[in-house]
Amino acid sequence: MSRGTPQLVNGVLSQGKMPSTDSTIVVGTTAWCSWLECHGAFRFVCPEGTFTARKERRAGSWYWYAYRRQQGRLHTVYMGKSEDLTLIRLTEIAQLITLECTFAGREGSAGIAELDKGFDQAELLTTKLSVPPVRSSLVARQRLIQQLDAGLGSKLILVTGPAGFGKTTLLSNWLHSCSFPVAWLSLDASDNDFVRFWTYVIAALQKLQAGIAEHVLTMLPTVQTRSIETIMTAFINALATLTGDVVLVLDDYHVIEAQPIHEAITFLLDYMPPHFHLVIASRSEPPLPLARLRARYHMIELTVNDLRFSRDEVEVFFHNVMNIKLADEDITALALRTEGWIAGLHLVSVALQGRQNVSQFVKEFKGNHRYILDYLANEVLQRQPEHIQQILLQTSILDRFNGSLCDAITNQKNSQALIEQLEQANLFLVGLDDRRYWYRYHQLFVEFLSEHLYRTAPDVVQTLHHRAAQWHIRHGFTIEAIHHALAASEFSLGAYLIQKMAQTMLMRREVTTLLGWLAALPDAIVQDAPHLNLVYAWALIHTNQLEAVEQHLQHAEIAIEAGKVLGEISSMRGEIAAIRARVAAFSGDSSRTIELSQHALALLPEKAMHLRGEAALNLGIAYISNGDATSASQAFVQARDISETAGNLRTVMLAVRYLALVRVDQGLLHQAAEMYRQGLNVAHSAGETMLPPLGFMHVGLGELLYEWN
Repeated sequence: MSRGTPQLVNGVLSQGKMPSTDSTIVVGTTAWCSWLECHGAFRFVCPEGTFTARKERRAGSWYWYAYRRQQGRLHTVYMGKSEDLTLIRLTEIAQLITLECTFAGREGSAGIAELDKGFDQAELLTTKLSVPPVRSSLVARQRLIQQLDAGLGSKLILVTGPAGFGKTTLLSNWLHSCSFPVAWLSLDASDNDFVRFWTYVIAALQKLQAGIAEHVLTMLPTVQTRSIETIMTAFINALATLTGDVVLVLDDYHVIEAQPIHEAITFLLDYMPPHFHLVIASRSEPPLPLARLRARYHMIELTVNDLRFSRDEVEVFFHNVMNIKLADEDITALALRTEGWIAGLHLVSVALQGRQNVSQFVKEFKGNHRYILDYLANEVLQRQPEHIQQILLQTSILDRFNGSLCDAITNQKNSQALIEQLEQANLFLVGLDDRRYWYRYHQLFVEFLSEHLYRTAPDVVQTLHHRAAQWHIRHGFTIEAIHHALAASEFSLGAYLIQKMAQTMLMRREVTTLLGWLAALPDAIVQDAPHLNLVYAWALIHTNQLEAVEQHLQHAEIAIEAGKVLGEISSMRGEIAAIRARVAAFSGDSSRTIELSQHALALLPEKAMHLRGEAALNLGIAYISNGDATSASQAFVQARDISETAGNLRTVMLAVRYLALVRVDQGLLHQAAEMYRQGLNVAHSAGETMLPPLGFMHVGLGELLYEWN
């Protein structure tokens, strides 16, 4: 660093060696903005941290980056353009780069204990991450393709319009003809969980570059203790490592209602690197700072007026795609009456098939969109054979389906052949993969079918959901089985399945989904199920709702006193103590944490190794807070040994990390190094080479090697 580099301290830039009134500039003033345009580097100093800022040319424009070297490693954080460099932003960058430099080192006890509770990516639905296939027969929409191409010069491409206006089809067609890398995510209501949403986003990006943002996955579970800005800044820095233009598409964004996700997307739009482009498709305008983006020319929009079929496109659709020959006046009439609504035109094409007097049908056809939908859907449904009608109605309860699932729902044996027949007839089926295995109905069509089913045969709906739940149970889709069990009002089955999935959901940190399931159960079932109350308590802890935990622990204790628990009383009391210990730890009460953790260990049976390992780990952390290294070491050894026997490698790695840090503080560096090596051997022997806490073993060895020069 040159001695002449300007220093920015306490919001004031000093350009000379000796600050004076003439040589200083205050951040945020006009002079500051002018100075940034003419200079390329400065050093920022504040209580939160320090870094060197440099202006670099990327993708034809100038952007600022923060640099800081620590322990031989150069850390980089993307800052933005000159107009983004406010004092608040600079201070945030200082905090972030300090965090990034020390992230792999010692974390706060609660932070380390939670870092690795990530999402098992083997559980992800890969169909959500694939660009939908392009149909061979399609209306070419070159005018819209050109607008989308132009949008690559902006931060955001926003495509909005009601259902059935071809948003997904347009984007799919555009992306299949492009040469740049594309990450795609089809959203659904379950993605309102912050951890689930960003895990899917990262999984989509990892299809382009393996390992991208892997460290962010370990940060996601700590969203309750970290700020959204911290997590998103780490994510944006990962995006900065991508080479060339990259596009991320979020389809069906209208299903997202969670404000933290909207805030994170807003932060991403403010600070994302110039080669990264976001595409959002939604039925309605998302709650993002669209006015600001428009004013700064940072977004391109396609609205319903752009998406409507023109008169010429209507003609191409009927003549070339659907192979229905219409007179010019009939095409013009349908274009006007449907207002270019693509789904409505599709419905018209189905209703026209086999008709002799097409012009008479067109002449009599009138109404608004909802009328069109109801009229034509009835026309389509009623023109199908009776057994086809029944199958369409019965399978309308499914979000996605295949032949086997349809067989179970309808008590048929030939559903796969029927699905292929419906697909060939253009009967509103959407393929979800290239193997012709998973399908869903067009959203408008399934809405009509579902409404018709509830209106005409409400007594069979619960039976259909029961069959769906049983099929999903048999095939290992427990999450879908829970959805159908709750819809069938089979609350006892739902409670059983929720309890079965609880540990997995907590480890993935899909706590929002878990709490939604629990809230759907009748209070009487939850209160009378002591195990379910403990699940509820753990979920509330993970969402930092500590004040609501105690009532569920009391419900569990009442059930125990009432004799509703057989043979597990000591174990349940031990788990209750462990939960209260976690609440005490989060509240900073180390003495009570120690007392409750010891009580939990005394009550928990030897076979409850998972809970015993967690209790011992929390005990060690509390002893560390009290400065009792000897007792902490004993607790960490206990946590390590119990958890290794239980196969809980996450806790093993954390216990080894803490234990090694105690040895380092005692000056026993070689013992610490041997502990790290043993930890690595345990994980590798178990085939867990990508376990997030495994990184602490490498970081610890790196720290020791640095100490030994």
